[in-house]
Amino acid sequence: ARNVEAQVHVLRQLAARVKFPLTGAHVQEIVASAGKRWFLRRDLRMYLAGRPELTPTVRARLDALHQLALSRPATPAELDGWGLVRQGGIRDDHIAFMLMRSDEGIAAACLALTREFLGRAPAPSEVGLMYQQLQAGAAEEDLLGALLASPDYEKRRGIPAR
Repeated sequence: ARNVEAQVHVLRQLAARVKFPLTGAHVQEIVASAGKRWFLRRDLRMYLAGRPELTPTVRARLDALHQLALSRPATPAELDGWGLVRQGGIRDDHIAFMLMRSDEGIAAACLALTREFLGRAPAPSEVGLMYQQLQAGAAEEDLLGALLASPDYEKRRGIPAR
């Protein structure tokens, strides 16, 4: 239950950062779709991509997806480019996936996970290892599991060493 509460807190922070109106009903839908696995940025990105009525314009939705995937706002040129991709028939959930699996998206996920759960910037060797794992197809949940089992996380939470 504490893990779900922590993740809901993270989801609410992320949603507020991209001005996404995350209600209790939205949280329940995201938690239900996640099942027993961890729900992270990916779930909020995919939820947002699948609910176009929740953002006022296509550009606002694309910018929110970009911020969630890459931890930075999209440039006007990027928004124009993604707009053309959408006009070509590519759905927003596919755009979210492309952003998440881009080199920049994978690096952003590594940085965000370490900052959120270890409270520090990752060492270059940690970023490299996490990057390789994500690039090879590991899920964010796999990396999160490793972070939560790490001595750094236990130390931060005040858990005695084993």
